[in-house]
Parts: sequence; structure tokens; C-alpha cells
Amino acid sequence: MNEEEKKLTWKDYLAIILAALQTTLLPFILLLIAMLIIMLIFIKI
Repeated sequence: MNEEEKKLTWKDYLAIILAALQTTLLPFILLLIAMLIIMLIFIKI
């Protein structure tokens, strides 16, 4: 493996970040969406 093969491109970093976000932030995002839906329902009533 030479130096060029070791370097990560921005696409590699993006993929790593997206994978991390999917595993850690998914429950928080779902909770946030659920709270927004509940708020909208209460406002309309």
C-alpha cells in the first residue's frame, strides 16, 4: 500500500460521517419528527 492509497478522500469522510449519524442520531431524529407531528396535531385542535 503506497501513500496515495492511504489517503482518504472527502467522499470517504462523508461516508464515515453519514454512517456515524445513522447509528447515533437516528433515534433523536425520529423523536424530533414525532414531537413536531404531535405539536402540529395539538395546534390544530
